Amino acid sequence: MYTGGGYLPPRFTQPQEADVAEEVAVSSRIVEAEGSSLPNVLITNDDGINAPGLRALVAALIEDGSCHVFVCAPDSEKSSVSHSITPRAILEVASVNIPGATAFETSGTPADCVSLAMTASIFPWTKPTLVVSGINKGSNCGYHIFYSGTVAGAREAYISGVPAISISLDWKRGKSSDDDFKSAAAVSLPLIKASLRDIQGGVYPKGFFLNVDLPASPSEHKGYKVIRQGTSRLSLKWKKVTQEKRMQMLKDSGIGLQMSQLGLAASAAV
Repeated sequence: MYTGGGYLPPRFTQPQEADVAEEVAVSSRIVEAEGSSLPNVLITNDDGINAPGLRALVAALIEDGSCHVFVCAPDSEKSSVSHSITPRAILEVASVNIPGATAFETSGTPADCVSLAMTASIFPWTKPTLVVSGINKGSNCGYHIFYSGTVAGAREAYISGVPAISISLDWKRGKSSDDDFKSAAAVSLPLIKASLRDIQGGVYPKGFFLNVDLPASPSEHKGYKVIRQGTSRLSLKWKKVTQEKRMQMLKDSGIGLQMSQLGLAASAAV
């Protein structure tokens, strides 16, 4: 857990016996990163650390071998949380085994993840070379960038002085599949590698971050084009429900059972 005091909690400084093997593996990757000239790329998202989009991107970067890959992402889905953060609260942080990468999951938002990665000393650098947020399941264009946790992950890096890219796939229900994320990762690599090249060459332009939207069939794209940010927006629709309907919805989702179990546990502890 991390409390924001500028230090590492006992979870990192005093590993439990069950965590020793993973801590050794993480330490070995950190030593390798410190002794290498390869750039350090931080990956985050808002779909969660186990989301196929993030995993496909991480796998593609590891296989390419042009950078060291670090991951700090939410432990569960945090879609549409925008640029929200978790002030005056404890964030839970745990290492995650992703072969070829150094990875942590947190209970926070995408913005929390990027902030934590750059201020809590969990990685061997003060700031990464580049932050990439995604690959998101669903497009993020127009005014939707203000709602998007994916875009916020890149924006948090940008306002911290680190070049950043957010990447989203135009997911089509009933048509798209998880395999499309592999294609999306493949077509994203040239953009990421070009950015790293220009950053290291000192010619990467400042004052912006990239928001990349990929078509539903990434491998059939017609090329890359830089355009102005659009103003499209899907209108929200609200539906009035009764208290009885709300309770039924909670019951159907399993939340009601979880709340009941929590209540029983709390009663037993009194």
